[in-house]
Amino acid sequence: MKFERLFQQVNIGVMSVKNRIAMPPMGTGFATKEGLVTEQTLDYYEARARGGAGLVIVECTCVDFPRGIHALHRLVIHDDSAVPGLTRLAQVIKKHGARAGIQLHHAGRIARSKVTGLQPVAPSAIRHPAASYPQGEVPHELTASEISDIVDLFTAAASRAKRAGFDGIEIHAAHAYLLAEFLSPFCNKRHDSYGGGIENRARMLIEVLKSVRKSVGDDYPLWYRINGREYGLEDGFTLDDAKAVAQMLNSTVDAIHVSAWGYGRSALANCPDKPGALLPLAEEIKKVVTVPVIAVGRLTPELGEQAIEQGKADIIAFGRELIADPELPNKALGGSLEDIRPCIACFHCHDVGGSSIACSVNAVIGSKGNGYEVKPAERIKRIAIIGGGPAGMEAARILSLRGHKVVLFEREALLGGQLNLAALPPHKERINPLISYLSTQLKKLDVEIRLNVEAHLEYIKSLKPDAVILATGGVPLVPQIPGIGLKNVVTALDILTHGVETGRRVVIIGGGSTGCETAELLFEGGKEVTVVERRPQLAFDMGFRDRLRLSLRIKDLPITFVMNAICEEITKDGVTVSTELDKKQFISTDTIVLALGMKPNNTLFSLMQGEEFETHLIGDCRGGGKICEAINDGFKLGCAL
Repeated sequence: MKFERLFQQVNIGVMSVKNRIAMPPMGTGFATKEGLVTEQTLDYYEARARGGAGLVIVECTCVDFPRGIHALHRLVIHDDSAVPGLTRLAQVIKKHGARAGIQLHHAGRIARSKVTGLQPVAPSAIRHPAASYPQGEVPHELTASEISDIVDLFTAAASRAKRAGFDGIEIHAAHAYLLAEFLSPFCNKRHDSYGGGIENRARMLIEVLKSVRKSVGDDYPLWYRINGREYGLEDGFTLDDAKAVAQMLNSTVDAIHVSAWGYGRSALANCPDKPGALLPLAEEIKKVVTVPVIAVGRLTPELGEQAIEQGKADIIAFGRELIADPELPNKALGGSLEDIRPCIACFHCHDVGGSSIACSVNAVIGSKGNGYEVKPAERIKRIAIIGGGPAGMEAARILSLRGHKVVLFEREALLGGQLNLAALPPHKERINPLISYLSTQLKKLDVEIRLNVEAHLEYIKSLKPDAVILATGGVPLVPQIPGIGLKNVVTALDILTHGVETGRRVVIIGGGSTGCETAELLFEGGKEVTVVERRPQLAFDMGFRDRLRLSLRIKDLPITFVMNAICEEITKDGVTVSTELDKKQFISTDTIVLALGMKPNNTLFSLMQGEEFETHLIGDCRGGGKICEAINDGFKLGCAL
């Protein structure tokens, strides 16, 4: 597919951008504790500029440090000490033909006193409804004079950004931070000129943008990011509000960046995350403005091309997609869509919390400088990899790129390993593109793949390998419970992988991610499902956002959950469980499904000790369990051998 529109030149004010692909601002956590640019910061942004994005917008950069920062190791621009590093950052972006933008930011009530040592500030003294953001603190209500001071901070920061060589500035007025808080009737309860109707609630944003415009001049690109609406809040910022603000600022700015996100259970649970789900917001705002509109939200090159063609947006921002593969623009331009490493929308990049950014499918992030680089091998080795799951496939990919001779063994008829299992439950089909990507790369690299082969020790020895990598995954954990060997007992793996049928009534032992997803799958198949979990929380092993969405999906289903309970005995008619109060309960059922996790399948490793070849364990057979761990293991060992 050709992307003629996506790779058209576009103007943002007087600034010409080589294509319509933008990298939106996303916090990395790569800065120093004081918020200054590091070599890791430079490497990360240069990779995205080199990858072909026309506009690279640097992450939320704090104008009011420390009061306005929401986490440590985030960039700052509050005084001149930040300018030298930011100058270098702008230079590494621009040397690859990209335009360098920077987002100016104040966290408002999302700032945390345990980080800043100061009380957070907000339009009104109302704590955030999510107790963890920021730990239930009541913010200080800004006075009119204090608002004016913050406007001045944005203005001074804009002057520094221009002096540092950035081509344009984005003002952050989205995602529940300070300027978005003023816009939202949910958290702005003021009775002065900054509260009430949308004209008043937009006043601070208007003052910031007009003051910045006066400082940087009419011929300097300036835009802002705004929520198209607030999800999960009945009395929040609406699409009509967003359109009204867009019209008010149409003559002041050169573009508008339309997003939708927030903090807390309600916002995270209700913000749609299907590919292109936020495009309708950009489309509606584009109808009322004359400046370019930037759209964002799980977009692909195909969706981006279509959105531009249909007049829904002018510029397409690829966020997590560029975390997963910084070369996405170049690959799309070259027609190599199958080579784009896919974002699987797992939110691992978000769930790392205050740590540095990470990615389940791209282990390169954070690895450079630690000895893990894909460089030609000093000595070509013959390497056997046992297991065609994500760890084995990633190791094979990296080793082959480095020039090693690799043969990959998989006992099943197809590659993917546990990924094939992970992609089966409802809403997990987003994992399938990763299987396709890894399989395609191995084929292109001419990796020798032997399917339907159970590799035993003598067979491996006959290959005379220099090294053997075991990526044999895990096997279901089966506890020693009376009755565990009865015919009515199966594992979640049996159901998801082998299609084993169950009776009408099913009890699942284990309420982790696999247990809950299996419960959802069986319910959709018409089964009566009960889940027994020994912890007080379901899906404890999932990231926050995935766990939240799963729990909200299943809480209204007629699935019975027995929490803080341990399975004591299994019979042909059901199970006996004991609760935390040591009460016994018998649950009648037709089938018992074990979903208690996996244990490493590393028996072959012990048999190999003492052999002439070196041996390594990666992935689940080493004791991992998550996609990110498997990919990371495969990548690092692939770089090291």
